[in-house]
Amino acid sequence: MEPEELKNLHQKEQHYREWLRRFSKAKDIVPYVQKDLEITCWEIEALENRPTVAGEIPSGATNLPYYTEQDYKVTQSALPLMPEYNPTVIAGTASSANVSGAMFIYNHIAQYADFKDVEAIRFSNEQTKRYRDIQTQQERPKQVQSLMQVYCGAQTLQRFDTATQTYLSSKSGAVTRMDAANAIRNVLDGLKGDLFEKARTTPNENMTWITMSNRLARGSQESELLARNDAIRTSLYSGLSEILKNRDPGSTNNLDNLWTQVLDFIYSVLNLLKPVS
Repeated sequence: MEPEELKNLHQKEQHYREWLRRFSKAKDIVPYVQKDLEITCWEIEALENRPTVAGEIPSGATNLPYYTEQDYKVTQSALPLMPEYNPTVIAGTASSANVSGAMFIYNHIAQYADFKDVEAIRFSNEQTKRYRDIQTQQERPKQVQSLMQVYCGAQTLQRFDTATQTYLSSKSGAVTRMDAANAIRNVLDGLKGDLFEKARTTPNENMTWITMSNRLARGSQESELLARNDAIRTSLYSGLSEILKNRDPGSTNNLDNLWTQVLDFIYSVLNLLKPVS
């Protein structure tokens, strides 16, 4: 029997593929819709501008009401209206949930490298690299920076730039992994501080992640997703702290894994917030 988590993912995959299939078919009929719309506009213009003498020919005598009604019914049946999609929900909430879910699976796959098994280590390394390639292709760092420019202060933005450069420098050995971990952890501190400050109604109000989620999220569903990210933040912070203690790198305190998940974490969190007015 297929594991429940795979069953859910296969259903989600099928949903995406079916949506794209229907969208592709819809694109194919656009020329016909445009042609029929052009004819319909002509019909309306012609009847709305009939000369005065046209009143001598009752529309009922030519069955115009019947034909136009039947025409409309056939159009409604053959061309049902598509749902009114909300771009903010699709690009924000759905994308945030998908990326947040990917973080859990990425972390799960990364832990295979901790086993003393050649096949498991190879599999983990291949799959985590593949996800990082997807992340790069989708320009996650650039997306995160754009979101932070909207929701974060200048200091946190500077921290993100520093963390990005420090992480890249650690790859070449120009700085230590401890330096990079500290810079990345500073970003998490700055992000939390900015969000808590936005959520406060009084300057010295004690703030929690749950309260912040309830106040800043776009809706109840977004609030629930945002609240879920607190556990992710805590886990990432813990992994970065382990690096600062110069612990031997395992999957949970591997700098590449942590940076990958931090990018997705920030992306997921900021996509759930109310638009800035």
